[in-house]
Amino acid sequence: MILFACSDVGPAKYLALIAKHFPNSYIYPSKLNKNIFHNLNLIEIQNLDNLKNIDLIFMGTSVSKESLSIEKKILAWGKQNKILTISFIEHWYYYRKRFENKKGINFPDYIIVNDAIAKRDAISEGLPSEKILDLGNPYLESLANLDMDLISREQILKRYDLPIYKKVISFISEELKNTKNSESDSMGYHEFEVLDMIVDNILDESTLLIIKKHPEEKKDKYLEYSRSNIKIIENCDLAHLCSLSDHIIGMHSMLLLELSYFRNDIISLRPNFKKKYIGALLEVVVAVKSSTELKNALKQNLRAKNKLNKLFEFSEARIVNFIKAMIQKNIRL
Repeated sequence: MILFACSDVGPAKYLALIAKHFPNSYIYPSKLNKNIFHNLNLIEIQNLDNLKNIDLIFMGTSVSKESLSIEKKILAWGKQNKILTISFIEHWYYYRKRFENKKGINFPDYIIVNDAIAKRDAISEGLPSEKILDLGNPYLESLANLDMDLISREQILKRYDLPIYKKVISFISEELKNTKNSESDSMGYHEFEVLDMIVDNILDESTLLIIKKHPEEKKDKYLEYSRSNIKIIENCDLAHLCSLSDHIIGMHSMLLLELSYFRNDIISLRPNFKKKYIGALLEVVVAVKSSTELKNALKQNLRAKNKLNKLFEFSEARIVNFIKAMIQKNIRL
């Protein structure tokens, strides 16, 4: 029997594509992502009491503090019970931080990362090279095969009660400044700084700014920004964002990569950045670092050089086959 688990929404989309191949397995979700597993034939659990006959644990990773991380708790439990543990990192940053705890650091038996770039960076952060496998990302693979049915812009704007006569700029938010040991310290910027650059430099009465919040962000986070030409939305899927937005601006969110499958004008605005961003490295976003560069990108309608396309082809099959092989061999490190 397999135990699947993850804390965050992004990893849950990845996990669901793998878990569907192993019906009647256990799933340990969070309140944020449990709906993603609703239609899968999995057995939901909320604690590890009396859980037996687990052959393998497959889980996401989180940069949340230890008390909020389902994965860190389950990883410790799995190691204590001598169960094979496999973690995946669906992003390209904070590799080591995902396994740190109050006692130090705890690595699983195997760590799956997206690509050779992620493997190199993970090793440079101190993750053991013999545990790392660059097998891909099934969620990003699924987007390459998605036939997006783009609804008319007017219909979408009406659905969200937005005016149809204004230019729409969507800001993809992330939780940076308000996190413990603020991520903005290591990134060189935070969401409020970037948002203020947008509001101060490109927002006018002919433009509507939509703030697309991350699922982890508090409901009242951006209330002070609320006004007639700034709207805050909780949920908006890829098709809707693509249809209603004249321009899309973010920082280093995974959502920017997802959107880059369908548009080549996604802007990554990161002033004074300290870390590399995979979207910029792969040139699938328009990378800017100042208000001047931002205004120039919008004025000239700049486009990214590349698209992700089939970069993650066969990811799902590789990971599923690896899990099956591990169960069959009953490997214990």
